[in-house]
Amino acid sequence: MNEDICMVSPGAYNFAQYLYPILDCDFSTLNEAPVDASTVILFGVFLSTGSPLRPFSRARRKIGVWIGTDVSQLAYYLKGHQGEHEDFNRLVDVKLADALNLATELEDLGIRMDGVVETPPKVILNPSPLPEVFTVGIYAPPGREGHYYTGLCLEIAAAMPDVQFRLYGHGRQFAQVTNNVYDLGFIDVKQEVPDFSALMRFTIHDGVAVGPVEFMQAGRRVVTNLDIPHARQCEPNVDQAVKLLREIQKEKKPDLAASKYWRERLNHERWGEEMRKYI
Repeated sequence: MNEDICMVSPGAYNFAQYLYPILDCDFSTLNEAPVDASTVILFGVFLSTGSPLRPFSRARRKIGVWIGTDVSQLAYYLKGHQGEHEDFNRLVDVKLADALNLATELEDLGIRMDGVVETPPKVILNPSPLPEVFTVGIYAPPGREGHYYTGLCLEIAAAMPDVQFRLYGHGRQFAQVTNNVYDLGFIDVKQEVPDFSALMRFTIHDGVAVGPVEFMQAGRRVVTNLDIPHARQCEPNVDQAVKLLREIQKEKKPDLAASKYWRERLNHERWGEEMRKYI
């Protein structure tokens, strides 16, 4: 292990826990990196965890990686703290985003970005046969219903009573919601994505949309309002979503083109190679 490099992630542990071993570096969930870490990678620059620059206090080389919600937090914060974006420009040696749209948003806030390194999923799935029963996943972490349009997704499910829908996400509990909607709670992606035919994912804001990528790597179709290669795009709208899902329902084989594209674009080896360019 290279103890001269430490990844610190008090706000995005679920991602950092599988990313730091790729770099063979040290790791801490705390707001303070080990004294002997000369390089600190702050994965997720979240204001809600205290001063986002605190983990950098003793590091000689400082790398910040914005991943999504932390960009929204920064935009809101800078409205009341004009000029403080220069603290990030001055104190952070390398400023990265995990998606091009996030880098653009940060540049608009005055942050001088150095690059984009896209975050891969924890497990890189291979394509598998579609289930016999058409089943649509809905990512719906509790407490973030507005962010992920959970109410709208349930309206879409109600408009398609012949189709099975499955809610899932951290903090959810298994339950039957309606005749065609079940809450699965937290799922093991590797074990359970093969039981889905498609994913419906609407969101207000995102970086690399890891959930849709996981499904597409497995050859599943995705309906989303995000501009993602190989996904079916529409506005968060019942009629538009139903139309796309009905089209997908006719598909009997996995989307091998989408699977190949995303397994080649987002994987652990490529992420490690790209990150090492900036360390």
